[in-house]
Amino acid sequence: MKQPTLDSICEFGEQEYYGMATSLCSSPSAYKVALWDMGIDYTTISDFDFFIMMTQNLPQSMTAPLLGDLDLTSLRVAINDETEEKMLCDADENGEPQVVIDRAIFMFLTDYLRKMHGFEKKVEIPADEYTKKYLIDKERKRIKRQRNTPFKSMLKPLISSMVNQQGFKYDYDTVWDLSISVFNESITKTQKFLHYMQTMQGCYSGSISIEKINMNELNWLN
Repeated sequence: MKQPTLDSICEFGEQEYYGMATSLCSSPSAYKVALWDMGIDYTTISDFDFFIMMTQNLPQSMTAPLLGDLDLTSLRVAINDETEEKMLCDADENGEPQVVIDRAIFMFLTDYLRKMHGFEKKVEIPADEYTKKYLIDKERKRIKRQRNTPFKSMLKPLISSMVNQQGFKYDYDTVWDLSISVFNESITKTQKFLHYMQTMQGCYSGSISIEKINMNELNWLN
């Protein structure tokens, strides 16, 4: 796994980068419409099987900012002789696997990607068939609306906010060298610190009762 900088993400293309990153760690429910149109019930396919499907649509040129020279499209499904579990692998000329992605590695990979980018795993489990179809129709309408909506940068407003935040030691010239995970961590820490300061100011002014505060919220170092 690589840690792309803000500069490399913008050079690659922010929209393309985030589209690729979300594809790598999305759950089937995030693609419920596409799966349904393919005749696949998104509630019956596992996250790992869905990842295997997605790899064939993610060539090396698309995943390079995160996976470097690894070409997911070259991996093929195989069965582990010991565990009898499904895995992705790429064998050399002697038949020995050079790259292996099993279910455990997949879980580590996707968890790491979510933490790096601040993504949340969203899983929808409908109570019945009616609810399932309602969610699919609702998502189909959202996708249709989104197609007519121009892309808006997520990074630029965040960068502008952070470089103008007191205590953030990077400016417009140096912030671009930060990796995406370090930048996102800086945002999280800044939000926690500002929440702490506002809460303490409220306590000192008497507008907030300290007895009603969860003391864990005041530890902005976590």
